[in-house]
Amino acid sequence: SMVLHLLCSLGCGGWREWRLHQELRALPAAGNDEGSVRARLSGLESMLDDHVAWAGSLLAKHEVGLLQAELEQRRKQAAEKEKVRRALADGRRQSAEAARLRGLMRVERGELDGALEDFRICLELTDETWDRRLRVLADVAALEELREGEQ
Repeated sequence: SMVLHLLCSLGCGGWREWRLHQELRALPAAGNDEGSVRARLSGLESMLDDHVAWAGSLLAKHEVGLLQAELEQRRKQAAEKEKVRRALADGRRQSAEAARLRGLMRVERGELDGALEDFRICLELTDETWDRRLRVLADVAALEELREGEQ
């Protein structure tokens, strides 16, 4: 009968909603780390893909938007940090190069102590990735040998 059909569809609908509610509750919570945000987002997205309109779907869609915005914000912050890090590294390299050139000029003028000081500053400002590092290390070694010879 019509009444039975209605009760069944309400019952089945209610059962489906309850099941989806349980599925939603079982999803991992989004914490402070990016991994947990991504895990929750992907859980919500697959629920929205798998099930056509359900009571919680609007809230789930809203949360998906919020989580995507948070990930985008994190991406921007990471990019900003990287930009600052690069600028600092570039600045250090420029200072190192200036110190290296100063050191070379001092060598030509015979100011060996000053030259050594400049080369050491130069090495402190850079790491192994700097392409002139080996040259400067060689210059320092040569200058130290010269000074030993002078004494």
